Amino acid sequence: MKNNPDIPATDTTEIKQLINRLKQGELDQGDAQLIEKLLNILLTIVSLLQRKRTSIRRIKDLLFGIKEKKLGKDEAKNIAEESRPGADGSSQTDSPKEMSSKSTCEGDSSPQEVTRPKRPGHGRMAASDYLGARLVRLNHQEMAPGDSCPESGCEGHLHQLEQPNVKIYLTGQPLISATMYERPVLRCSDCFKRYVADLPEGVNKDEKFDDTADVAIALYKYSGGIPFYRQARMQESCGVPLPESMQFERCEEVANAGFPVYRHLIKLAADGKLFHIDDTRVRILSCYREDKYRSSKSRQSV
Repeated sequence: MKNNPDIPATDTTEIKQLINRLKQGELDQGDAQLIEKLLNILLTIVSLLQRKRTSIRRIKDLLFGIKEKKLGKDEAKNIAEESRPGADGSSQTDSPKEMSSKSTCEGDSSPQEVTRPKRPGHGRMAASDYLGARLVRLNHQEMAPGDSCPESGCEGHLHQLEQPNVKIYLTGQPLISATMYERPVLRCSDCFKRYVADLPEGVNKDEKFDDTADVAIALYKYSGGIPFYRQARMQESCGVPLPESMQFERCEEVANAGFPVYRHLIKLAADGKLFHIDDTRVRILSCYREDKYRSSKSRQSV
């Protein structure tokens, strides 16, 4: 909770003690400053009551504080303007008659003038929403946990926090990307036998297309509706050629791999005992007229 620095602050205990001393007629040396502080608070409240869009909640927030995270930019600006002395042309030296006339004229404010705080959140997607992003873990090049702090004059040591700093970086690439592996070759000067560097783990040396590439081509064609020739032009423009005939061959490989599953589903459907068919929501008028004149017994399913 943060109080407004322009409004004097006091304590309830001090006020009760001051009241007792006033009843007994025994004022201390610092009571004059306390009375001045209370009068300034009274004048501030009276000044706030004269202005537009002033409510009990606003006065309470100004006197006792408000959490800054609940304030929008517009509302914080309005509260700061209201807390300044002499804002909106009002003065603490106005007469009671002028104060009452101002409060009567300005007290009737329409609900449309009330500034509402903005909703929390920035409208952006969180890093956890990027489930398909490739994760790359980076390390400090010159520092490690346990090293001394590089700040001059600091004698502390570095430790790694549990939550890292996440950076989402989006790049463009063709639908099917390619990776070129240059494998150095060593040859014996005597027997002329060659030794080729091994490929990374997960790369099949006997195949050119990964299974994910075959599935992506089929999805873009039969789920995304992108024809083979359009995919070929896009791939060619990105520097990764993929002719239409090659795309058809890869889709055929996917079909051959999924065909046993398709046959098994047909076998399971043949053994089924209950079928639900819903091909269209539009009524066929000819069938509707036939059913209208048929008896209830003839319309029953067999």
